[in-house]
Amino acid sequence: MSDTLLDIETVTLGTSLDRLFDLGFFSVRARNALSNCGYSDTKSILDIDVKHFKRRHRNVGPKTATEVADFQSRYSFLNRTVDKKGEYQYVTVLGIEYVREDFPYLSDDEFDFVCSYWRENGKLPASLVALRFIENSKDRNLRMKRMYVGLGFDRQYSIEELMAEFELTKPTVRHIVHKPGLLPADLRLRQSLMKMLPGAPFVCDAHYFEAIMQKEHWPYDAASFMALLSMMMRGVEFIRLSETTSPYLVRNSLSFDNAIQRGAHNIDVAFKKNFTKASEQSLRKLTKLQYDSEDFCQTLPIFEEYISVKYGTTVDDSCDTENLLPLVSGLKSQLERIKRHKTGLQCHDNSEPSKAFLKKRLEKIENMIASVNELHTTLQDYKVVACE
Repeated sequence: MSDTLLDIETVTLGTSLDRLFDLGFFSVRARNALSNCGYSDTKSILDIDVKHFKRRHRNVGPKTATEVADFQSRYSFLNRTVDKKGEYQYVTVLGIEYVREDFPYLSDDEFDFVCSYWRENGKLPASLVALRFIENSKDRNLRMKRMYVGLGFDRQYSIEELMAEFELTKPTVRHIVHKPGLLPADLRLRQSLMKMLPGAPFVCDAHYFEAIMQKEHWPYDAASFMALLSMMMRGVEFIRLSETTSPYLVRNSLSFDNAIQRGAHNIDVAFKKNFTKASEQSLRKLTKLQYDSEDFCQTLPIFEEYISVKYGTTVDDSCDTENLLPLVSGLKSQLERIKRHKTGLQCHDNSEPSKAFLKKRLEKIENMIASVNELHTTLQDYKVVACE
């Protein structure tokens, strides 16, 4: 099946059987069989019941039936719909053709944009299609997820508010709002939405999505765009700690399980208890989230902005180096062991080519050790200065 727009003027419902034969759609055997059976144009061929085709007509074999079935699968859309201008409009998603009636939640202008976007890019503007679908959906779970991330609402609703609104238990609400979005499987949009994200692990701010939003004619702000992506994909969380801070998308292979919200809560407690003392502590001590992974380190800018906006101060960020220093020290030790090993080989090898090769290797290792030493010193100096 073609994955590109077909030339509608080449094959129409009125195209004759002889013209289809000239275009190479049927063999001589199939053309003669169809002609003898009274099928003279595209319309009549598309109406054939292939299942009973061989039984009802003589001289129709399996090869002819296969050619007819292939033609029907490729051009069956011609029997589905024609717009008021007599021009057919459709898009193809992973080999499946969709027409206007398949997108009842899009306006005519939006469907025209979807068609033009697909012709230019070979894919749907997935975010716009997904948004319009969930806005018009009657599904309770989708509505709960929209309220939880604030998509289409004036604010984000808490778990407790959703419990009261829908009369559900807390575990049930948490299970629903943390599941990926319920899109119809035949739309196949989730793969396109995933391509909008950078590689994992990541923390995305609104600026990352500006070009995508403009290209896809996103009708709302960046926060809504990020909220939509968080609804559609597992392991992606939409973070906005307050109305005055920036929105973020955070992804972690282990899932944060509301770690960001817990960290912000611990920050609030520390500053309310003793503002001066909290200002002198590191982010790790303030958040009480003792993760050593690279994933969590990427979320530190969220806490820095939160403290800066809400409390008008900055805190020690030397904790960024706490995870790097042991790694750099380990790398330094490995390089020194390799250097000792290569030096030993050089002493025992009498071959001139081998000695020259080992000498070049040792020079490279020494340069690497010098770079690692410089990095180690820089990290230690940064930690000392930041803690003063």
